[in-house]
Amino acid sequence: MAGLAAAQPATRQEVYRRLLMVQDYLHAHCTEHLSLGEPAQVAALSPNRLIQYGRQAFGVTPWQDVRRQRLAEARRRLRAHPDPPSPCWRLDLGWASASAFSTAYRACYGVPPRVERTRDQAGDFKQDG
Repeated sequence: MAGLAAAQPATRQEVYRRLLMVQDYLHAHCTEHLSLGEPAQVAALSPNRLIQYGRQAFGVTPWQDVRRQRLAEARRRLRAHPDPPSPCWRLDLGWASASAFSTAYRACYGVPPRVERTRDQAGDFKQDG
């Protein structure tokens, strides 16, 4: 909260409260298609202010946070199901193509989704044969 650019402590506190509301909203709706206007309305802030304050308060924009949530859900699904990611759930999580999903996943976790699928629950790689 101290990183917010608002001048008055009460204003910083109110902006932070609104950002937490947006964060809760985005986490609850992270698998849905979202426009920038929806969370901005939740916060009663302009879209640009929402992005600016989000970066100041949490170090990431609200959209970067949503992307991180979507990738965490993708990781959970990959670990739960050994089959390749279906186009349906990739679309559900916001990626139109397999290559875009794979690129985003690798950038976040350092391994492609196909490698994640071969890990067992303990995080070790499954043995072939």
